[in-house]
Amino acid sequence: MKIAFLDPCDIRFYDQQHSGPLGLAYLASYLDEHMDREVQLSIDIELEQLMKKKPDFVGISAYTETFTRAVAAAETIKKELNIPVIIGGKHITALPEQLKSCFDLGVIGDGERTITEVITSYIDNKTFLPEEMAKIKGLVFKDGEQRIITPGRDPLKDLDILPPPKREIMHAYSEVRKEELFWHQGLYTSRGCPYKCPFCIHSKINFVSRYHTPERVVSEIQEIVRKFPNQKLICIYDDLFTISKKRLKQIVDLIVSEKLNRKVAFTCMCKSNLFDEEIAYDLKRMNVRTIAFGFESGDEQTLQYLKKDSSKIKQNIEAINACNKYGIYCGGYFILGAPPETIEGLNKTYWFVRQHMPPMAMIGT
Repeated sequence: MKIAFLDPCDIRFYDQQHSGPLGLAYLASYLDEHMDREVQLSIDIELEQLMKKKPDFVGISAYTETFTRAVAAAETIKKELNIPVIIGGKHITALPEQLKSCFDLGVIGDGERTITEVITSYIDNKTFLPEEMAKIKGLVFKDGEQRIITPGRDPLKDLDILPPPKREIMHAYSEVRKEELFWHQGLYTSRGCPYKCPFCIHSKINFVSRYHTPERVVSEIQEIVRKFPNQKLICIYDDLFTISKKRLKQIVDLIVSEKLNRKVAFTCMCKSNLFDEEIAYDLKRMNVRTIAFGFESGDEQTLQYLKKDSSKIKQNIEAINACNKYGIYCGGYFILGAPPETIEGLNKTYWFVRQHMPPMAMIGT
């Protein structure tokens, strides 16, 4: 059975270092390990390339900004190939009521177990039987005109039972660019976030934070270093890599003991209220070159709306200073136009950036 995954990005602005396909690589490795039938798996970023492969089954992963492209791709696949198309990813997880008729199913939350059960059922029954789909947790689908959302699947508590992502499929040919694109090999050491910021998917779902063991984290770093020796920087995509000082120290100590910090550098994302000089020192030992913070705003009132009491401007400044002290590049992401933001508040954000760049090396919105 040929299963094709589509990452519906806009190739004009494509960045090979973005994290999208890594989630698809997790799905691929889980299917490889748990399907009792042989499956051929691939990832594409251009619909035309996917169509040429004549797959039996298509999975599309989409964020909100790529959801419209996902819908257009699914409509074409249905019209031209008339095969099953499943949508997964952050958008449908947060807004399952937006499932379109071009999708047979939507996968809500962690997709490894769900998609394996879905494909197995489809193969056994030669179709999607509503009564069978209703038994599978973490799905949204239509039965006639009725939208059905099945009970949520309990999040995996032990992430180490997941096989490492199938990194060798993380490449795709681009006809637009006339080249094979190879994605940056990134890393997830955890899933979930305990905070409920209103702009984030975690305000919509109740997925507890879960973690790979330090030993598993280091084994994946070793795999990247071994299989992709030309890659000298590994992006850690966790929402909050430094949430536990104890765990961070264990990871750093293992990386240093294996001398991996001499072979590769890292980037990660942190939260200013979970950051101090001690953490900055450990990240420096690990060879973290760049840290991105969600500073969100230079206006205290707007920041209160966006982060409640979890972040203060003072903490953001302290995080910048700690990074600067230990020679770590840092940057901040900001949200412009939040509901309570005024022109005065927007000006405060502007001056926050102006006053702290440098030492901030980058900003994003």
